[in-house]
Amino acid sequence: MGSLQGRKNGILVVVVSLLAVARLSTTAASGSELVSALCNSALYSFGDPFGKNLGLVLDDLLGTTPRRDFKDYTAISPRPFRFVYGHAKCRHALSAGECGVCLKGVAAALADQCGNAVGGRAMFVDCFMRYEAYPFGDEEPAWSIS
Repeated sequence: MGSLQGRKNGILVVVVSLLAVARLSTTAASGSELVSALCNSALYSFGDPFGKNLGLVLDDLLGTTPRRDFKDYTAISPRPFRFVYGHAKCRHALSAGECGVCLKGVAAALADQCGNAVGGRAMFVDCFMRYEAYPFGDEEPAWSIS
């Protein structure tokens, strides 16, 4: 009976290991690996119009960038106080769906890494997103645009 229990434990370890490898492979294949994140040290507080404007800009970036021909889009908040400026970009080779998935991940990473910062940028293997409280001329992501 001891050897049967040992086999069960061995099979369980193999299955768990295979699942972990499959998850890592899916992450790498989807380009959703965080390469870098930088955050502005200035913060906005709860109730500040910046937070609402940031939400509008991020929604616009997430909804529009994947449908653009070059998967490259800039946005500015439509509300006049506490402007937010944003930019998002995906590799050209991604489908619109893949770009959208990547951007959702990078937006979540920005929220996780930067919290209430008035500016932040994050780059995954296949996509990039940045927002600031001021207009900026964005540098190209480190990967070639193809």
